[in-house]
Amino acid sequence: MTDAHVLNDKLSTFKYYEQKLPLYLQNSYGFKEHFRIWFDLLVQNGSLWFNQLIQNGNFVDTSVWTKYQCTLTVSDNIGYIKLTSAATTSRFQQVLKLSVGHKYFNTVTLLSPKSTSYLVAAYSSTASATRAIRSGTLTANTKTTISGIYTPAIDSNVIRYQFNRNGDLAINDVVQMSNAMVIDLTEIFGAGNEPATVEEFEALYPKDYYDYDRGSMSTNAIASTIDLLFEMLNIFDLNCTENHPSGYESNQHFLSFINSIENSENGTKSDILDKIGNLFGLKRRFSIDVSGTTYELNLNNADFLTLIRCTIIKNYFDGSFEQISKYYKDAGLPVFVLTTGSAQCEMHLIDLEDSEYAQSADIQKMFLAGLLTVESVGISYTYSIHTINNLAIFDSEDSSNTFDNGVMVI
Repeated sequence: MTDAHVLNDKLSTFKYYEQKLPLYLQNSYGFKEHFRIWFDLLVQNGSLWFNQLIQNGNFVDTSVWTKYQCTLTVSDNIGYIKLTSAATTSRFQQVLKLSVGHKYFNTVTLLSPKSTSYLVAAYSSTASATRAIRSGTLTANTKTTISGIYTPAIDSNVIRYQFNRNGDLAINDVVQMSNAMVIDLTEIFGAGNEPATVEEFEALYPKDYYDYDRGSMSTNAIASTIDLLFEMLNIFDLNCTENHPSGYESNQHFLSFINSIENSENGTKSDILDKIGNLFGLKRRFSIDVSGTTYELNLNNADFLTLIRCTIIKNYFDGSFEQISKYYKDAGLPVFVLTTGSAQCEMHLIDLEDSEYAQSADIQKMFLAGLLTVESVGISYTYSIHTINNLAIFDSEDSSNTFDNGVMVI
């Protein structure tokens, strides 16, 4: 994944990922807000700068810009351009490469004390030629945002903002300028895939979505970071290309990935897993009561992942037989449910000792405390743990297969 145009799909907005997430994450408002923050942090602090080509476009100081027949001062991210000549050629510019065959989104906000015409233009020092990007008339004392899509007719190396073209401005008049940006759409979206209008572009990238400063694009680093983020959020391993016959194998695959990430120590610590747990109000350290005895738990990665997965499924349980029948399989737990009477349910955890499916002491405690149960209102639950040798299992998942007294095994 090295072509820049992949960013059209990967980084148009966080909506791309939101729509590809399982429903239990799409429907979580708290998760989506965290997701939005993560995405924005990636955009702002990662390798991606969206090819914002203008330097100091938010006027943090007076650097970079070259002035002709005007001066520049800045305050609160606004450039104050004071005319020093009544000539019609006062301009404000900086070096910026625009290439034939590319499309560019350009925008700037202007405020003039008098009605006057303006010109935004690209200049080629090689061809000694100027090509208009945008032109028009500013209304006196009215802040105007000028935006458009521009395709250069010639390669250019300077962008110019020219005022006083019709002589309406006088010496010492001040034009305010802010939020100047030029963005290479072709570099981001790929040739032929660029947004056709300003509205289409801003629907993907809202105003102030990224920094007003020049950046460069490192596609490999971006793709790697994005894929890593998506896989971290993919707690049920939905995109895994391997065939997982049970939730246990899926757990193991996800754990091998999560344990390999930085800040993960031998399966006992994972900063990323802690953050995912926090999205659902979970921590790996907590107290638990089992039959009147209090235990202090500090879950390892495997057990914490199981708790997170069970909590997610419980949060989005829809009450259907189909979902409850696959709940523990998805969680990777050998649990069997028996309805033994009116509003009574027995929960049996099978501990496969001395095997890779053996349940840890912490999992057993959480099970006995009811933390791993999909509970329905009005139902009484009892919990038991058995070895495989002392439990007979009715081998059917068919909801129609029930005993005469209503006992059902899932």
